[in-house]
Amino acid sequence: MKTALKSNKQAPLSYKPTDLNTDIHAPFTMLATLDDAPTWTPRAAHALAFVDAMWSAGKGFFWVGTGNDGVTLNKDFKAEDTQSWTWLATLDAAHAGSIDWAVANLARTDGKYTGVCFSTADKAGVWFEGTGHMASALLVRGDAGDA
Repeated sequence: MKTALKSNKQAPLSYKPTDLNTDIHAPFTMLATLDDAPTWTPRAAHALAFVDAMWSAGKGFFWVGTGNDGVTLNKDFKAEDTQSWTWLATLDAAHAGSIDWAVANLARTDGKYTGVCFSTADKAGVWFEGTGHMASALLVRGDAGDA
């Protein structure tokens, strides 16, 4: 017996996030080295082009992506993972300032813990996962003062 699925009235999401394009760029790049299929490199390049388009050159950070229309920049907040992951995934020296921006704007102390918060919209306390991202980015970058 077949049963029809009832609609749950969910609408498709049409925003485009920088962090998820960063996430998908990395495995597509790796797959291109492991598999001769011609699809991986263009897919990696497409994701990276989106990430690069989210760079705010004069301000030194990455926007989180687009709004729900899939086109307009989402300027509601700036997130830590968008800053550290993009740099860690690309190691693009032109974007290393995103690490400095995040340290300057998202640093928090919460009791005995010091690190970074999740975003400019959520500064409630130290976000441990994000602090791990930032520590990794600082360690890999290795500039004076990063230790």
